[in-house]
Amino acid sequence: MSRGAIAASARARRASGKAARDILVVDDDPFFLALFSKIGRRFNYTDIELAQTVGELAYCLDNYSFQVIFLDHQLLDGFSTAVLKDLRQNNRFGDAVVVVASGFARARLIELYGPLGVRFYLRKPVSPAEMADVFTAIRSR
Repeated sequence: MSRGAIAASARARRASGKAARDILVVDDDPFFLALFSKIGRRFNYTDIELAQTVGELAYCLDNYSFQVIFLDHQLLDGFSTAVLKDLRQNNRFGDAVVVVASGFARARLIELYGPLGVRFYLRKPVSPAEMADVFTAIRSR
């Protein structure tokens, strides 16, 4: 996102009445939670929430608004496709950019998540360079 778009997004998030956060990372693997957080900080996203289950994801979305959401395809208590579909229908993601991470091939992820508005995908195992590319792409939107 450009600096102007980031500022506009922050204003919109504040207007929503929810506490504004930079990033939500949703993954049941502690390694990926740490990796996404570390790379996010390198791109000056400092206010990061972490969730490992669908329940924690719902809590975060009820209480915060986000610029970027990294979402693992398969969580301990559900699949992200069903969660994302429900949350999109109820506009609970707001204007957040959603990035899906999975071991599936990119073509399969696009098939599953493209109709739900996801435009960024990461194939696990995720390298820091791939994550940096996604952050760069998001910043340049």
